[in-house]
Amino acid sequence: MTATYHEPNLWGLGVLAIALHWCEELLSTLNGIALMLGAGVATVDLLTDGALSHLSVLFVFAWAVSQAVGIEVQLLGSFA
Repeated sequence: MTATYHEPNLWGLGVLAIALHWCEELLSTLNGIALMLGAGVATVDLLTDGALSHLSVLFVFAWAVSQAVGIEVQLLGSFA
């Protein structure tokens, strides 16, 4: 008598793959916007001789976050 092997149902993997692909596309779209806003903040700060960064720390924080997110999403896109 031979034993039969039953594979488990993996119906959730398709949904998970679609959700991950959607999140990746969303991050890729938002990546361009974040990098563009970060470049704008950096350019204005450079042209005003650092007055923008002395005005509020939030501008510097927004720039740092936009650059960090942009670099991480580019890394994610290169693996895809």
